[in-house]
Amino acid sequence: MDQLEVYEKLGLAIMIGVLLGAERGWSGRKAEDHQSVASVRTYALIGLLGGVWALLSQIVGDVVLGLSFAVFGTLLVVSYFERSRMESHLGITTEVAQFISFSLGALAVRGDMAIAASLGVVTLAFLSFKKPIHRWVDALKQEEIIAAVKLLVISVVLLPVLPDHGYGPGELINPYKLWMLVVMMSAISFVGYFAIKIAGPRLGTSLTALFGGLTSSTAVTLHFSRMGKSNLDMQRLLASGIALSAGMMFLRVLLIVWIVNPDLGLSMSVTICGMALVSFAGALLLWLDRQGGTGQTEMVFSNPFDLSTAVKFSAFLGLIFILSHYVRNWLGNAGLYGLSAFSGLADVDAISLSMGKMAQVNHDQSLTAAICIVIASSINTIVKGGIASSLCGGILARRVWMVIIPCVAWGAISVAFL
Repeated sequence: MDQLEVYEKLGLAIMIGVLLGAERGWSGRKAEDHQSVASVRTYALIGLLGGVWALLSQIVGDVVLGLSFAVFGTLLVVSYFERSRMESHLGITTEVAQFISFSLGALAVRGDMAIAASLGVVTLAFLSFKKPIHRWVDALKQEEIIAAVKLLVISVVLLPVLPDHGYGPGELINPYKLWMLVVMMSAISFVGYFAIKIAGPRLGTSLTALFGGLTSSTAVTLHFSRMGKSNLDMQRLLASGIALSAGMMFLRVLLIVWIVNPDLGLSMSVTICGMALVSFAGALLLWLDRQGGTGQTEMVFSNPFDLSTAVKFSAFLGLIFILSHYVRNWLGNAGLYGLSAFSGLADVDAISLSMGKMAQVNHDQSLTAAICIVIASSINTIVKGGIASSLCGGILARRVWMVIIPCVAWGAISVAFL
């Protein structure tokens, strides 16, 4: 390490201390005695101290650096207990920030300067966003925390221990990959829930439909259809939301197929994207012609993540895998088309995953898989029209069918050219 590099590393150690010290000094500016708050100079010296000890450890030995951490940590503990005698409700943030400043100063000299600088910025962000973080934590509900824990359990605890090889007919059932897709869907639902909660009802129907379509466009249709029955002046606007959520469903299907089988996803891009564009265009036209309604609607999710739903989806998905294997052997392609139509009555994701995997194993079945996915998507879209007609009717149902018919027609026509 030449002299210039040493100065650069020590300079970074000092700058990290300056940044953290400036934030701590600003946050403690209301203190009657500013001497009670560690200043920018103190933090800069702490960062420099960490850098100097790291530099000395390269000359004397690594034990010196370990001892310096122990001694500095002891001093901070003693300082904390001394301050706790004079102040009530004393936090430990200042001491932690000082120890991080010392540690990052050492890391800047002994480790990677880019990593030290990045961690310094991250630390500064956590210190600066104290109030927003506290407000966010205070706003959390118990069921949301439990939902986050459940998501972590199925992704961090359960997923790694599942076997990553096939079982059952044709070895189609891979527990690891099956559960990975469950985790992916659950994460989308979780993110969608909090996106709606954070944005609030101000962004209205469009945002609800946009994020709701990532989780369940059928749920959006049910909610908006019920709302339209009691809010006649909002039916046009709600119809645009149903069309928008349907468009998001098509994009979700394409993403799922692309993850499982990129080649099939590429070949189906024109068909699926075309159906999505028809839905989006219809949603835009309906939104521009809404004639009343404030759009200040909010979709309420009772639970951001339901573990039982994930388990049921996994079981249904496995059943579709097994049925598709036997139906293909017993009834051929015609049986798969019937299975796709049946599956589309309730869910599109399962048959999309099954057909994508089937085409990945047997490339000769790619066209059949594409037709099955279009059939399931079309049937599911038609079901949305049935929901709108049965639960609401009126303008909402008519406008929804005005989007559904050309959307399904595009899918039927374009799949013929695959």
